[in-house]
Amino acid sequence: KLEDIMKSKDTESTEQFLVEITKPERHGLFYQREKEATLAWLVKKDYISVNVLVYDEEANCYVKYEDPDDPDFGSWDITPDSIKFFTKTFKINKDSLKIRLVAYVKSELKDLKPGKNLQISNFTFNLFKESTKVNGFIKYQNMVDGIK
Repeated sequence: KLEDIMKSKDTESTEQFLVEITKPERHGLFYQREKEATLAWLVKKDYISVNVLVYDEEANCYVKYEDPDDPDFGSWDITPDSIKFFTKTFKINKDSLKIRLVAYVKSELKDLKPGKNLQISNFTFNLFKESTKVNGFIKYQNMVDGIK
């Protein structure tokens, strides 16, 4: 069940009660000028597991994030002695990048409920296209395209 929740493109965000995302400052859709996006988060509870996933368009689901330069990045079990602040810059290789952070209380793994002992935080980063700029302004229509 947890794997289905983590992978499903339809899983919605919950409140941030296990992990607080500090950058970007809110849930939702973001527009980037550079081909990278930065997430920063602060762990608020001990004895949880934290996982970072990215959306795979070909598989049509979220998959564990893998960084060839940092193979240990992507999943942590948090204890009282663990580092509590994390930051990561992700490359945006296409027009957008969807990132999901999933945290859950490890001792309650058999009875996870979103918003109670399971946190899901979804983020979409879209690149600005140079063609959307007109006299220093961004066309409103291009800015809202794709927002659902």
